[in-house]
Amino acid sequence: MNITLSPEMERYVAGKVKAGQYDSASAVIEEALSAFRVQEEFVADDAELRSLVAEGVEQVKRGEVSPLDMDAIIAKVEDVRAQDLQRRQPSGMK
Repeated sequence: MNITLSPEMERYVAGKVKAGQYDSASAVIEEALSAFRVQEEFVADDAELRSLVAEGVEQVKRGEVSPLDMDAIIAKVEDVRAQDLQRRQPSGMK
């Protein structure tokens, strides 16, 4: 794949390589695209979170609320953490 950059972006990329921050122009572009992907995922997650908050606000307005049970909330967080740690554990390890 070949890409064309503006002269300004070419100087920027070349500067990163010259400074020793990257081994090649391709490495700079790959890192930039990876960061762009993370940003896109964050924006998508942000939109979903905003939708869930709006839904919660509407539920409060309709009186669909109940008292918080902090012990149950803490137990749920601990359970989710334990499940996440178990999923992240490399296979073959206990």
